[in-house]
Amino acid sequence: MAVLGVAFLAGYFPRIAPPPTTASFERFWGPVIAAREPLLLAVGHPLVYHASNRALKLNDERLPALPYPVQRPLKLAPNELTGSDLIPVLNQYVGFGDMVVATEVAAMLGRRSKETLVRMASTVPFADLRQSPTLLIGAITNRWTMELGQTWRFRFDRQDRGNLIVDTAGSPPGSRVWAVPHREDGAAQEDYLLISRMPRSSIGKLLIVAAGIKQFGTEAAGHLLSEPVALDSVLSKMPTGWADKNLQVVLKVQVIGNTAATPEIVAWHTW
Repeated sequence: MAVLGVAFLAGYFPRIAPPPTTASFERFWGPVIAAREPLLLAVGHPLVYHASNRALKLNDERLPALPYPVQRPLKLAPNELTGSDLIPVLNQYVGFGDMVVATEVAAMLGRRSKETLVRMASTVPFADLRQSPTLLIGAITNRWTMELGQTWRFRFDRQDRGNLIVDTAGSPPGSRVWAVPHREDGAAQEDYLLISRMPRSSIGKLLIVAAGIKQFGTEAAGHLLSEPVALDSVLSKMPTGWADKNLQVVLKVQVIGNTAATPEIVAWHTW
C-alpha cells in the first residue's frame, strides 16, 4: 500500500515545466544566471516636486471638502505660487516604466532560481557595480546610464528639443538622433528605447542597459528582456558572435492607448 500511495502522489501533483526559452535568450542571460553574485538592478528615479503646505492648504480651501484624503491637482493661478511652493524630493519615487523592467526581469530570473538585488542608482557606488553583473534601468534619471554612457556610440542626451538618443558616429557626429516630440502632459504616440549588453564594460562585469526616452520605451524594454520569443526576434537579426561582443540596439515603439506596442529595430552596433 505504501508503494501504491507514493505512486499515486507522484502522479497526482503536476510537474512544473521549465520556463520557455530560446538559444538567443540563453546566450543573452546565461552569464547572469551562471554568476555567483545576484544581478544588481540599478533603477533610475525622477526628481519629483511636492507642493508646499501653504499651497496645499490654499488649494483645499478652493475645492469642495472630501470625507477622505485623496490626491488632487493644484487649482491655483500661477501668480499664487512661488518657487518656495515646489519642494524637491529625492530618492523616493520610481517611474512606471522602470518598475516594469525591474519586476519583469526579477520575475523572469526568479523562475530560473536567480537572485536579484534592487537599488536606487543614485545610492549605488561604482565599487558595487564592479562586484556583480548589473542592469541599469532608466536613461536621464539614472546617473550611471548617463555617466558610463559617455563612451558609447548610442547614448542618451538632453538638448533644447528634449530628451533623445544620439548616434555619436554620424557624419558629422551627433547629426543622427531619435527624439520624441515634447508634450507637457507626458503623452506620446511613439517612443525610442536603447538596449545595451556589454560583457566587456568599464565596470569589469557584464553590464546591461534598458531604457526608453519616455516611460513607454522603458516599459517595452522590460517586456523585451523578459520574454524569450520577443528577445529572440531582435537577437536573431544581430551578426554572428554578438554574445561575445558589446552590443547596442536602438528600437522604435508605437504607443497605442498609452501602451507600448511591439518595438522595431532602427539601428544597432557591436564592437
